[in-house]
Amino acid sequence: MSVQNAKRLFLRLGVFAGLFLCGTVSAVQACPGCNSILDGTLGYGFNMSTLFLMAMPFFVAGSMVLGFVFVKRITKEHLETRRHFERTEKRGEQN
Repeated sequence: MSVQNAKRLFLRLGVFAGLFLCGTVSAVQACPGCNSILDGTLGYGFNMSTLFLMAMPFFVAGSMVLGFVFVKRITKEHLETRRHFERTEKRGEQN
């Protein structure tokens, strides 16, 4: 598949997806259960659970990045300490 054919394919898929979404936006409505709880006190819980679910990917990704940085720093400190001891051992052997 050439680059031009790939561009045409992606353009066609994009146009098709855009037309499909434009046709379905007017037909989308909340289900009766969700629509009725949005006005009451249950709506607060519904909104908070939605925010919680939206925040979870960022929390998980942030935890993974922080863990990677922490392990990288610990490994770097360990290597520096090991090199320091190796240098002092070589100096001791030379004397």
